[in-house]
Amino acid sequence: MEFCKLVLLSLIGITVVCDNVLVDYYESLIQEEIRRAATYTFPKDAGNYRPFNEKPIVFGVIDFVVIGSGSSGSVVASRLSENGNWTVLLLEAGGEESNFNEIPAMYNYVASLEYNWGFNSTPQVACCLAMNGICPFPRGKSLGGSTAINAMTYARGNELDYDKWSEENPGWSYQDVLPYFIKSENSHIDDGDEGYHGYGGYLNVEHHVPTSKKVYTFLQANEELGKPIIDYNGYNQLGASRSQFNTIHGRRQSSSKAFLAPDVRSRRNLKISTHSYVTKILINDTTKTAYAVQFSHNNIQYVAKIKKEIVLSAGVVGSPTILMHSGIGPKQHLKELNIPIVKDLEVGEHMHDHLTFYSIQFTSSIFDPVYTLRESITQYLNGFGPLTTAVNTQGIAFFQLSTRNTTVPDLEVLFIPTVPANTSGYVHVGERMWRRSYDTQVSQIILVLLHPKTRGRIFLNSNDPFVYPLIDSKCLSDEGNEDVESIYRGIEKVMELFDTKAFRRINATLLPDPLCTDRTFRSRAYWMCLIRLTALNAYHGGGTCQMGPHPSMGAVVDNKLKVYGIKNLRVADTSIIPVTLSGHMSAPAMMVGERVSDFIKKDHGFIH
Repeated sequence: MEFCKLVLLSLIGITVVCDNVLVDYYESLIQEEIRRAATYTFPKDAGNYRPFNEKPIVFGVIDFVVIGSGSSGSVVASRLSENGNWTVLLLEAGGEESNFNEIPAMYNYVASLEYNWGFNSTPQVACCLAMNGICPFPRGKSLGGSTAINAMTYARGNELDYDKWSEENPGWSYQDVLPYFIKSENSHIDDGDEGYHGYGGYLNVEHHVPTSKKVYTFLQANEELGKPIIDYNGYNQLGASRSQFNTIHGRRQSSSKAFLAPDVRSRRNLKISTHSYVTKILINDTTKTAYAVQFSHNNIQYVAKIKKEIVLSAGVVGSPTILMHSGIGPKQHLKELNIPIVKDLEVGEHMHDHLTFYSIQFTSSIFDPVYTLRESITQYLNGFGPLTTAVNTQGIAFFQLSTRNTTVPDLEVLFIPTVPANTSGYVHVGERMWRRSYDTQVSQIILVLLHPKTRGRIFLNSNDPFVYPLIDSKCLSDEGNEDVESIYRGIEKVMELFDTKAFRRINATLLPDPLCTDRTFRSRAYWMCLIRLTALNAYHGGGTCQMGPHPSMGAVVDNKLKVYGIKNLRVADTSIIPVTLSGHMSAPAMMVGERVSDFIKKDHGFIH
């Protein structure tokens, strides 16, 4: 029996007739990587990169050095190398992606392996209390960065978010950035709003196939509550929809897979150096000009000198960390660590992130099909089925907590029809942090607070660049407890779904959480208990190198992403975003990469 159609085998780069051999390969791969994830221990620091040589070796002289191949950096390297007369060096601390991380349903295991830096927060007093106050803070460490380990939801945010961003930063309104979203996108959404989507870009966007019957129940319930069916990346964001994902034929498409495809990587003017850990940017203290990047590769220390610019795209944690080790950051903090001060800027401050609440599960009378692992692999190789979605968030809705004259949502609701991905033959980790296990027919609703008051910070633990930074998320710690109250009000909104005819028809029955059984089920005290125990950051961070009109207002970069007071240095990733967005961060990060590439091309005379 033939198990699948013609499939491009990325492992060996040839087209073969897919039979038992290929299914055997993926079955063995999945089982082996799951076993490996169960015992993998994250390094406590970056000491494995520490070089043997004290005096750096000159790597070369390059026009542009891009630091980090994540959501933004992959885009920048791709776009700048379009000019064959420019040389571009892309430095990435991690390695290549793999056939395993390409399988969306392996999301939890991938994030438990070397593709993730494995950061954690400093001890928190107001959140993650079921985890002893230590919140995980996963960040991608491979080509593709966090798009190699995330849940792949494509959600740009609300038009008014960008208009707010542009109030003090000209050129960042929704009308300014929409063309860049469209430029990147290759949409396969059949119900997208006209004029909001691109169809020839590098980045694939599609729905999960097949759609669970429970998702249509979720959409019907929202319609009963007056929330229309929408394209949330289109004209209106208040309503419900099937989720849009950055997958291609059901396989993860990271920013690296999208923007650094083989034809791009074959450009003679583009050099990609993996396993290259950047320790600092070298800056002439007299002229305040960035002139080189110092990094370790295979335990050898190098410097890459530049002719034109350095673009720092190491992310919400990595970019401020590298800047501070380079002498750019809060003066007092650098002074305490004996780091020579090059420029006093509020680097690492103002970190914003969404807040997430997972503890809403229910049963129903609708049952999704259950497949063996081999059956699921066969479906995956043909572009559909349970392995083609990460956390199975097939439905999505955006709510407001109160009626007011705005179209900006306060709350995102993610609908998971079946927890976990409905396969048998392997054990799915799910939310391991609570050591919970779910029946294959339990559904889940995840609540995301989009505009929390809380602000955290990234700061250094040492002047040794191989020591990891500290991440103080400060989640749920705002003085007025507004974030806790907002999540509770969000839960009340979600509970309205259970009173709809659509949910009653499927006998949707809320399940009590064993963490707070000493409180009356569904009472305010019950939900408040769960919020404090389980709510945590959504890993949608920004603001740690925020854009603004002047350093005196907390800004690190200007509206062209140039670091204040330093020549030849820009930051381009989510760390520059000064406002919370009503969406996920990978799409805006790629837009930032597109935008800064055009700024650079214009400044250097490549476009007019």
